Amino acid sequence: MSANSYWPTRSRNSSRGEVGTTEETPLTCAVWEERACFGVCVHFPAFWAALFFAVASLLVPTCASAQARSDLPFDVVLALDNSGSMKKNDPENLMRPAVLTFAARLPQDTRLGIVVFDTISRLALDLSPVSEAGFTEKTQHALERVDYRGQWTDIPGAVERSLYELRQHGRPASRRVLVLFTDGFVDLGDPARNRSRGDWLRSDLISEAKRESVMIFGIAFTEGADFELIQSVSQQTGGAHFRILSASEMAAVFGSVTDRIRQLRAEQAAPVQPIPSPGRPMPASGYTDRGSSIPVKWLAVGLAALAIACGLWLWWARSTAPPVPATLQDCSERAKIYAVDKRTFRVGRVRHKGLRRNDLVVPGKHVSRTHAEIRFRNGDFYIKDDGSVQGTFVNGVKLKPGQVERLKNEDVLRFDRHEFLFGAVVGVAAGGASVVTEPAPDPEDQQPPRRAVLPTPQPAPQTPVVAKPRVATVPPPGYEVGALGVLSGEEPAPAASGSSELNEMCLGCDKGVSSGQMRIWHSYKICGECETNALSLPSGQVDTYVKNLENKRLRRLQTVEKL
Repeated sequence: MSANSYWPTRSRNSSRGEVGTTEETPLTCAVWEERACFGVCVHFPAFWAALFFAVASLLVPTCASAQARSDLPFDVVLALDNSGSMKKNDPENLMRPAVLTFAARLPQDTRLGIVVFDTISRLALDLSPVSEAGFTEKTQHALERVDYRGQWTDIPGAVERSLYELRQHGRPASRRVLVLFTDGFVDLGDPARNRSRGDWLRSDLISEAKRESVMIFGIAFTEGADFELIQSVSQQTGGAHFRILSASEMAAVFGSVTDRIRQLRAEQAAPVQPIPSPGRPMPASGYTDRGSSIPVKWLAVGLAALAIACGLWLWWARSTAPPVPATLQDCSERAKIYAVDKRTFRVGRVRHKGLRRNDLVVPGKHVSRTHAEIRFRNGDFYIKDDGSVQGTFVNGVKLKPGQVERLKNEDVLRFDRHEFLFGAVVGVAAGGASVVTEPAPDPEDQQPPRRAVLPTPQPAPQTPVVAKPRVATVPPPGYEVGALGVLSGEEPAPAASGSSELNEMCLGCDKGVSSGQMRIWHSYKICGECETNALSLPSGQVDTYVKNLENKRLRRLQTVEKL
């Protein structure tokens, strides 16, 4: 059969699954190239658009990284020592005016939080914008908790509570700073526990701070402070450490910290040396800007876009029909003709092998799961053996594993004992043979495959066979789509954090609070104040508190059942 023969062109109604013969067109090389170019023009714009977006996502952040670094706002947490020794070292309580001045000098887009620590660590002020109305009054109210009446000094607990606040409520696109102010050592009244807590700070907490990109600025107050610990923590996290000897230097040292924050805000890529303290200046490690590389989120977006682009290309190369029609006719049952309707047509013993899906399933114990592939490339069909055990034969000649062979009309392909006649034509077969438009049936499938039969050419048109439609999937009983598109049975979205409606009851204090003020602690919903108290409990009292919450929850369930 010559290449210039008149071959019928197939048309498909995708909504009805109909296959029919519409017209006869001479299949010349020019027609092949015209159809192939049309397929490329239709599908490749989406591929090139996705590829362009992927490259732009990787390059744009690099060009704009210096400007982005200088525009990041700050989230700052002050950890203030409230132990009894502070009352002796700061009898006039100069800490309060120094902190107020520190907060007033921060950039307007900064958020500030305060943690007060002695035996336990308490969140006195959650992260709040310094520019909001009433911020000064909130800060003054928080500083009223600094009364210097604590018994012990738990520095690791203060660092952990500050890191938790930054991690949970800090802004993702912000620089995070922890300012640690103390006049003592890690002292919890037990030498063994002191060593354990100190090791925890030097290993786990410092690693967490570096992982979360939190800079720690340590201020050692008086000669009694653990300056070695303060210096180590600050240096490993890229911050700076200071040392002052009297309370009169508090305002100056907090001013130095503010200047350093502003300096970090204005710097570009070059590292900056720390500003010496107003007391006794000590050398400190410079801060290396971590924003010089491509942000992780932009890198992820770029890689995702690149993966989408590659996926589009692979989908087009795999799923679209070749512009030249082709068939495989079963030599044992001449009435069965399978349409090669994909650019990559796969043959194997089973329907699925991992992520691979075979289009023609050939039963037989000697047929490999991934036996062969028929590919359409540059106007021709090729067959490739996929490393099958028994091999793939073309006109009686066995192909080597991975060998690619160009196919011609009336080539005989053999997979184990099964032979198929290849033809680059889908037309009217002699004797009214049918063309199977779906893949060959899988022996393990319970349902018979759908088929659409080509009508034999007659003067009067015939109605083609319509495949039986699939049964639509319905939602489970009891689920209905509401006015807002939410299935009944799904939990509604939580209320906005700014809502003032008291619509939930805290398990800890039995007070009604809004949904935005609730926290999840050990799988129980409690308010923010109860969460702060729970986090401050010693480890021996946590289990007791959890049991109390569970008992309250069970009593509430019993009350609801009675109602």
